Amino acid sequence: MQYKILFTNAVAFIGTDFGSAAEHLADQVNQALAEGWRPQGGVAVGDTQNTKAPFLFQAMVKEA
Repeated sequence: MQYKILFTNAVAFIGTDFGSAAEHLADQVNQALAEGWRPQGGVAVGDTQNTKAPFLFQAMVKEA
């Protein structure tokens, strides 16, 4: 089984834009689905240690 994590930055010019980030992540997930990947769990929100920039993450799995 293969495993990867898709991610996108949720930082906007001023503040945070989770709506646009979610749309970008959805585009990535849809492309991965077309390639045979499946989502594993739900979307997670996290931030970088140094800058505290928020990101959205989606784990994906694919049979080898």
